[in-house]
Amino acid sequence: MKLFMTLTMPMWGIGGVLLLKFYFRYVQSEYGIMSGVPWYRLIRDKGALGEFYTFEKLERLPGYHHLLTNVYLPRPKGGMTEVDLIFLCESGIFVVESKNYSGWIYGSEKNRYWTQVFPNQHKERFYNPILQNAGHIAALRAITGMESGYFHSLIVFSERCKLKKIEVDSEEIRVIKRNQIGRALKEERSVREMDLTRKEVDDLYYRTLLQYSHADQNKKEEHIKRLGG
Repeated sequence: MKLFMTLTMPMWGIGGVLLLKFYFRYVQSEYGIMSGVPWYRLIRDKGALGEFYTFEKLERLPGYHHLLTNVYLPRPKGGMTEVDLIFLCESGIFVVESKNYSGWIYGSEKNRYWTQVFPNQHKERFYNPILQNAGHIAALRAITGMESGYFHSLIVFSERCKLKKIEVDSEEIRVIKRNQIGRALKEERSVREMDLTRKEVDDLYYRTLLQYSHADQNKKEEHIKRLGG
């Protein structure tokens, strides 16, 4: 018994340190406040964990911006749709679909389904995230009344996967891995004029979209007060 405890205590120690480090990452981010997802759920929920890592990357980007996550919007034809992340900046509205997948990823902009291939050659199909995000953008257009040129679709996969064969023709769509977010947004900003003023970015965030997020109600009211009403 003593030998067992001697062997396992260092493992618990390492696990505890890693858990503590993750907790501090969580509290230093606004993800928990904006999503309503507690830190301990992230450890068990792979999808939410991927959103958190993507949120972290986006909130640290330089420049003027606002960021929302877990935004629930009414569809133009009825029902609701959930948007993983919305990044608002002067270059436009970046609608982010997060996929925390591993393995090899195959897909085309025009395919209804994409394929995930695991190391053991097992294959899984999943709905085309570009089409999924197109539905999110349609809902956002209906709510904001803005033209399609303001919107950019960003499909973000985990660094653990390999984008083996991805075919995308549309300029407003990017399929990348999480560690490419900074470079991708920098490139977008360098080739595009400032489509939105800071006031328009603020209005979109505070007056239009914040109400649809799962942020704590007190946080929403605090944000709106900053705008002055």
